[in-house]
Amino acid sequence: MKIINNQKRLSAFWDCFLYYFMFFYGTILMTACNSNKCEVVERYKNNNPKIIMCGYNEMQKPYLMYFYSEDNVLEQQYTLINDELNGEAIEFYHTGEIKFKRIYKDNVLDGISTEYYLTGEIKSTSIYVDGLLNGDCFDFSKDGKTANYNYFFNDKPIFVLGSDNSLGYIPIIEFYRDTLIGDNPVLEFDISIPLPDSLFKQNLIFAYGVKPLTLKDSIILHPSNKIVLNNRKTQNCSLKLNGGKTQLFYGYVFDEDEKTIYQPFEKVITVLEATDK
Repeated sequence: MKIINNQKRLSAFWDCFLYYFMFFYGTILMTACNSNKCEVVERYKNNNPKIIMCGYNEMQKPYLMYFYSEDNVLEQQYTLINDELNGEAIEFYHTGEIKFKRIYKDNVLDGISTEYYLTGEIKSTSIYVDGLLNGDCFDFSKDGKTANYNYFFNDKPIFVLGSDNSLGYIPIIEFYRDTLIGDNPVLEFDISIPLPDSLFKQNLIFAYGVKPLTLKDSIILHPSNKIVLNNRKTQNCSLKLNGGKTQLFYGYVFDEDEKTIYQPFEKVITVLEATDK
């Protein structure tokens, strides 16, 4: 029996200056300037520019903001409309090479984000929709080979492919509640795995149940509850529990053809007696 637990290290992404400029605009009075004018709006103590703004006007048109280091090296560049990030944002290495390219819409990430190695090769690509990771996300080695591949749905990785071709299917599980009351409470949850057909393997099974806390981190190979996963709809599951004690819910995706368990996980479920509420 093969057990795979291959959660991807999510690519680091920053938001350090996302709202800095909003505070800045509220504290500094700007004079009107035409579409071609650039103006230093903040300086370091050594008089080097810290922030330069170009093309600012009161119309609904794009303008640019540039952030510099104290030794006068360009660090970030933003496109804004109506004081909100809209369009391309770029972060640079101190040597001048591009480190990140991101696309914003109304102050949130929306579009393809790309990270680069110092030597110029693409390090990773991600897709954001309304601020959340959705779709294909790649990590690359310097020679251009895929190091990791994840498929995201609303910021949750639901499919993983490692550099060693190891797979991981990670369904989205939403519990109605994790504290139950009564002698024979029922645990309910919804499960989904909204993968495109090209990534989904038919007849994958989600196996689940409860076990004592003493069996934490153990794998139950013959669970009493199973459901065939469907990548096109959310499914509802329920499980009757014994009352009066805390238990561990466990679950994993099982490929019967390959005899492989993917991404086993556990969750503590508290069960209270009716007199404890």
